[in-house]
Amino acid sequence: RGEALAALPALRLGLRRVSGILRLGVIFLLAFIPLLLILGILAAVNPALMGCGVILFVPLGIYVGGRMTAVTGAFYAAGEGPLDSIRTSWRLTEGYVWRSLGFGLLIGILSAVINSGIGAVIGAVFELTMPTVVGASLSVATTTVINALWLPVGLLANMLYYYDLRVRQDGYDLSLRIDELAGELSD
Repeated sequence: RGEALAALPALRLGLRRVSGILRLGVIFLLAFIPLLLILGILAAVNPALMGCGVILFVPLGIYVGGRMTAVTGAFYAAGEGPLDSIRTSWRLTEGYVWRSLGFGLLIGILSAVINSGIGAVIGAVFELTMPTVVGASLSVATTTVINALWLPVGLLANMLYYYDLRVRQDGYDLSLRIDELAGELSD
């Protein structure tokens, strides 16, 4: 948010955000378990019913996935808690579900290509040129570095998408300009 942080306050802030993102993961897991239970019961009763359940739940999962695209942005950029992040994402993606799904798919494909594809090619080169523990270690190290370099890019893309939705849905850019003009008038 533009302010400088010393090491200890930054660590505290980071730990608070980690616990929040873990809570967010638990919320998603708890929401997913009932669906698995329903599919399990349907499979126990009749395997054909499970197929029908899958046919019903897959589109629902795709839709909910599209609505949850802005959760990361709301959580990190706006500093909202887990439940508020879900509410914000749901609100911001209203009318933009297909666009959000496309964005999520694009980021997912890019992640797979960059993390797996490039890492596999470089790893294979190391494995072929140095078929020893050293080659395997270099392969793992290279993949780890690629993942570490891509992670902030993926998060940044999510932040930019979140702000794009804020501009489209909330007129966020206008709110910032009004605040800026109000500050100039009060000076």
